[in-house]
Amino acid sequence: MGAEERIGFLGELIAACHDLRIHRIEPWPREAAECDSATAQNGEETVVAMLSLHGYRSEENRRHPVFVTDEHNLTCIAVYDPDGKTVYTLGPFFLSLPTEDCGVCAETLSFTQAVEYAIMLQYAASLERVDIDAFEYLGGESGNRESWFSSARPHGTYELEQEMLRQVREGDVEAVRRSMTRITLTGRIGKLGDGDPLRQAKNAAFVGLVLFSRAAIEGGVPPEISYDLTDHYFQLVEQTDDFSELRRISQLSQRDFVERVRRARIVSEPSKAIALCKEYIEMHLEDGVTLRDVADVCGYAPYYLSRKFKAAEGLTLKRYIDRRRLVRAEFLLRTSSRSIRDIAQGLGYSSASHFAEIFHAAYAMTPGDFRAHHRS
Repeated sequence: MGAEERIGFLGELIAACHDLRIHRIEPWPREAAECDSATAQNGEETVVAMLSLHGYRSEENRRHPVFVTDEHNLTCIAVYDPDGKTVYTLGPFFLSLPTEDCGVCAETLSFTQAVEYAIMLQYAASLERVDIDAFEYLGGESGNRESWFSSARPHGTYELEQEMLRQVREGDVEAVRRSMTRITLTGRIGKLGDGDPLRQAKNAAFVGLVLFSRAAIEGGVPPEISYDLTDHYFQLVEQTDDFSELRRISQLSQRDFVERVRRARIVSEPSKAIALCKEYIEMHLEDGVTLRDVADVCGYAPYYLSRKFKAAEGLTLKRYIDRRRLVRAEFLLRTSSRSIRDIAQGLGYSSASHFAEIFHAAYAMTPGDFRAHHRS
């Protein structure tokens, strides 16, 4: 396998876990000295601008990985292939939270992850094994490489965790949408398993879910809803055997908790019972949720709760549950491989034929036709 094949394979592995790309730069752009990371149009332009700003040139033919960072903690990695004509770069990414909004949307990696990727990139390009002592450093606020590396180690992961919990606690949807901080599953966070990487990643995800759950409760989400949501994602984490899917679940869980805190904060006091009803129904649609179940959670008699719900929403609670079951059925038909009988049973329908009859009345097609139409 040649260098290009190794680089390509490594790029696919990294992209499976992070929104990062390996850029092949050959020859070095003549206009590189005039590049500006603030106006760069894509990741490659940003990396070239950062390298050029700190005097990095292709003709220098450095032998070891180079870390380049700017005043916002935006970082990239550069290595040469043995012929000295091609530069491979990975980035941009943040090694810790940006000091201010610099207008760049990028992943946040732990220091350990960045070092490991630099070592792998160097090996893929040259088949040369290097360690951290061989790295070079350009830019940043520290006066030398040793102080920069030592300062980068402890802060990134802790700051990232605190920022993610703040987003949940405050229901900061916009911060999550900007994707300035994303959950990572491949860094070294301490021994949480028996050495199996997947088990380690799952245990790390469990820790994150517990922290998100507590932050959501502090943000105003009812404890029973937060605990149910945590149980739901625990099951999804345990069921998967794929690292990419595990990372997607972890990111989804954070966004879910953040959105629920946001909704909890804007709901008026008289409507909190209704909001609690809806949250509980959504979490238990596949558990055969009943009016009695919802009433018990909300602390009202079923008849009183149904009247209160209809006055607020314009339909009875039973009718609302029926509608949400159909919406969930539609989602499962489009996205899962579960059988129609299994979906019907899980959503509390008495039989697959009863489910098909109700579904046809709502969508003017059978569940089977609906699934075939949306997968064609």
